[in-house]
Amino acid sequence: MTNATLLYAMQVSLDGFMEAPGHDISWTHPDPEAHTYMNEMEAATVVSLYGRRLFELMESFWPTAGEDPNAPPEVVQYARIWRESPKVVFSNTLDAVTGNARLVRGDAAEGVARIKRETDGLITVGGAHLAASLMRAELVDQIEVLVYPVLIGEGTPLLPELRDRVGLELEATRTFQQSGVVSLRYRVRR
Repeated sequence: MTNATLLYAMQVSLDGFMEAPGHDISWTHPDPEAHTYMNEMEAATVVSLYGRRLFELMESFWPTAGEDPNAPPEVVQYARIWRESPKVVFSNTLDAVTGNARLVRGDAAEGVARIKRETDGLITVGGAHLAASLMRAELVDQIEVLVYPVLIGEGTPLLPELRDRVGLELEATRTFQQSGVVSLRYRVRR
């Protein structure tokens, strides 16, 4: 029997959006302390799950981000961790993925349920639509939001298309003083 925890971790504006219109995430600039915290979370992850759009965004930046001579140490570290970590991309439109990733087509909830059965440790999911589908399938165990002190007015909500109320239990909080970012981690009540 495996002991997997599926965590949906996402940066979010105070008004609940994970990206502004046009897939704009320019407002998400963690301070070094918050970035180091995210690095630690990524390093503890045994497999990362992505929807197509977020994977393409991450793939467009992180494979070479650490090569910039002006990159701060926490960015260089995250780039290395991201390149090395196993990733599963759920998409019915991509033909292939690169790096340390594998592509899964078909029903994402079915694929993620299988991954949870076969995995020990922390599994993270990124991508609002993928995470919402996994919430509806009752596969997400924890949610962690890093709330940025910004209001963006509109965009992609943290969990679009979530139809039912989901009870949560607060597990941990952390405030990053320099940026004003607050981390909130919740366990999903079943």
